[in-house]
Amino acid sequence: MRTDNQSKRKNLESSLDELLKSSFENDNIEIVNGRINRTWIRETLGCGANWVSQNDHAIKVIAEYEKKLRANGLKINVKPSPGVKNHETKQLLQRVSRLEQRNAQLLEDNGRFKAKLYEYGWVDADDELAAQGRLPW
Repeated sequence: MRTDNQSKRKNLESSLDELLKSSFENDNIEIVNGRINRTWIRETLGCGANWVSQNDHAIKVIAEYEKKLRANGLKINVKPSPGVKNHETKQLLQRVSRLEQRNAQLLEDNGRFKAKLYEYGWVDADDELAAQGRLPW
């Protein structure tokens, strides 16, 4: 079984080499967001879903061809690292956080005041007057 897996891996690696070489020469490499499309490679080779991103040889070969594409003038889109870097955005997020805290406090206060109004029976009277249309607002 091990030799079967080894031969399958070697076949996939050689097929990947041939695919990228011929596609690069014919200028028909599928590119998504400035990078070689991994799904296209998987579908063409018939390999597993993670093989392209986990096989060392595949990673090296794809990186090599992406480097060649960059040298030919293709821009590779690199995702920015997560997190907020802009100072103004950080300040804005801090303000939003403070406002959310204040909103939570006001909702809590509102609940307490409503409970007191129910306790004194004022809310019930307002509801009755509102139903009769006799409230000024």
